[in-house]
Amino acid sequence: KIDKSFLSKRGIYKNLLFFIIKLARNLFSDLRRGKFLISFKDRVVFYSTSLNEYYSLKEVYNILSLSKLFVNNPPYNKPGEYFPRFLPSLISLFYLPAFLKFYFSSDTTTKDNINYSRNDVLHTYGYYVFLKYIFKKFKPRAVVISNDHLSEMRIMIHFCKIYNLPSFYIQHASITSS
Repeated sequence: KIDKSFLSKRGIYKNLLFFIIKLARNLFSDLRRGKFLISFKDRVVFYSTSLNEYYSLKEVYNILSLSKLFVNNPPYNKPGEYFPRFLPSLISLFYLPAFLKFYFSSDTTTKDNINYSRNDVLHTYGYYVFLKYIFKKFKPRAVVISNDHLSEMRIMIHFCKIYNLPSFYIQHASITSS
């Protein structure tokens, strides 16, 4: 059994509250940015969600001579395009009944994992639907990521496999001994 005592456990209702807060933040973030990328047809897509990831991808991006595109989804302003964050969150809201059914019919271990996962499990539903549409309509040439822990990046890699597209991982941080 894994010791999770260092994690803050949230119950399902607290997770739902945080999801609503994230939905509102994503709306305001999208309104502040104003323009979004949806098409990345035939381009190599570099995707980052943090400043650390951005800097790990930037050098490779700068030397690549193919048609390429940098997609950022962090709270900082760096060169590149942005995916809308509110739309996937809103789509997730429609999956709330299915998510709650899954949660309440799950065993204790699964419920604990969801309770420790912030609201990412529910948020994943919307990103899956959103990225499925994007990949089907605008197939990129390849996808380059630097974090394989986040659900939206894992979903991108999933659709790369489905559409037989190359995907690449560039490490975004040094490996530590701890």
